[in-house]
Amino acid sequence: MAENKERRGEQGIEVKQEVKMVDVKMGEEAPLPREVKTWMEKFEQDPIQKVINDDRTGQPIMTPSAPVDPRIQLPVTRGTFTSGFGKAISDAGKWLSVFIFRVIKINKGKVKFKDE
Repeated sequence: MAENKERRGEQGIEVKQEVKMVDVKMGEEAPLPREVKTWMEKFEQDPIQKVINDDRTGQPIMTPSAPVDPRIQLPVTRGTFTSGFGKAISDAGKWLSVFIFRVIKINKGKVKFKDE
């Protein structure tokens, strides 16, 4: 549904401006205003540019994050982890093992068990 917006022109004459609503399907890119698109294109096309500064103040707005390759040291041994799955659901050991299993899946094997 289109909306009409009224604003005053340069000589005080009322100008009606029509705003169109656009349907965007899943997987498609939404159309961006030209001023936003130019800023994004400039940023995406210059991979060397590391810091984005504010035009008015010169303060950095965006800075790159350091690449992170986390190694997680788990607080339990492998034996404690596997024995937790055999416990009752009401036992905390069961839930600790389930939580640790989730951490292992999220971090795709970048975890290390405590030494026995």
